[in-house]
Amino acid sequence: MVSRRPSPPTARRRSAKTALIEEFRVRAIREAVLDVVGREGPAAATLQRIADRAGVAKGTIYLYFKDRDDLLRHTARFVMDEVRARVEPWMASQATFAERLRGLVTAGLTVLEEHRGFLRFYLPLPQDRLAGGGARDAVVRPSVLERQDTLRGALKEFLARAARRGEIRRTDANRLAQFIVDGVTGAIVTRLSEARPPAIAAEVDWIVDMLLHGMSPRGRSRS
Repeated sequence: MVSRRPSPPTARRRSAKTALIEEFRVRAIREAVLDVVGREGPAAATLQRIADRAGVAKGTIYLYFKDRDDLLRHTARFVMDEVRARVEPWMASQATFAERLRGLVTAGLTVLEEHRGFLRFYLPLPQDRLAGGGARDAVVRPSVLERQDTLRGALKEFLARAARRGEIRRTDANRLAQFIVDGVTGAIVTRLSEARPPAIAAEVDWIVDMLLHGMSPRGRSRS
C-alpha cells in the first residue's frame, strides 16, 4: 500500500496543533516553576517536582529546556518580559504625563506582585549591579538584570521625550529611569517583608506622589 503525503493544508493544521500543544506544555512547566519556587523555595524546585506539578513526564522538560538552570532562566525572563509588555503601552499613551506615570508604575508593580513568591529569591537589588554582586544567584539574577536593563532603557527614552515636551524638567533621563526602577524594586522588596503590605493602589499613590512632588511639604498634590 502506497502511503500518501499529507496535503499542505493538513500539514499546516498538524503543525499548528503541535505548536499549540508545545505552548501549552511550556506554559504548564513555567507555571509549575513559579508555584514550586514561590511556595517552597528554589531548593525544592527539582525537575521531578516541577514535572509532577506540571503534570508531565520529567523527560518532557528536556524537550524544551537544556537543564534546570535553563528552565529557571526562562521563567525569570518571562516574568520580566511580562512587566515590559504591560508597561510599554503606557509609555506610548497619549494621556497626560501623570496618568502615564501612574499607569506604568501600576502595571509594573502589579506584575511583580503577582510573582512575588518567585521574585523574592531572584529580584535584583541595587548592589547586584556591583562587581561580584549577583553571586547569591549567578544562574538566574543575570537574566533578570538583563531584562531590567532593557526596561530601564525604554523608560529612559520615555522620560527623555517627556522632558523635550516640557512635561517634566530637564534632567539626566538615565539616572531618573534607574531611580524609578530601583524605587519600584525596593517597594516590592519591602512588601515581601511586611505581614500586611499596603494595597497596590496605595503603594502606587505613594510612589507617584514622591516622584512628581518630592519630599517638600509644599509639593504634595492630589491631582
